[in-house]
Amino acid sequence: MLAWGIFGVLSKLSSTHLTPESMQVLFTLGALPLVAPAWVRSRREAKLRTPGAALGMLTGLVAALANLAYFSALRHGKASIVAPTVALYPVVTFALATLLLRERLNWFQGAGVVLALAAIMLLSF
Repeated sequence: MLAWGIFGVLSKLSSTHLTPESMQVLFTLGALPLVAPAWVRSRREAKLRTPGAALGMLTGLVAALANLAYFSALRHGKASIVAPTVALYPVVTFALATLLLRERLNWFQGAGVVLALAAIMLLSF
């Protein structure tokens, strides 16, 4: 949680000097020291010619698009509003899991989704 908080502040500070595209490139370069060893290790353990490998790459593509949108929102908005709103992404996950994976929300989870949507409205004021 601490790292995500620092990430949000650093992203906002960077957004005043860089375009979202530049930030994404630098974000990727900054992650390489951690990603490269993980890649080497995973190649020994994972079979990369599986549907999971394609889904993993698609996940990376979607994450990059999400980062670009996040960096763009920070460039134009307040970090105190953008970061908490983006942190409500589980609402989208719940909706997609319900539609695509046929998962069901119980009433308690449904109440959480309603409260999260209310939070977005409250944060926008």
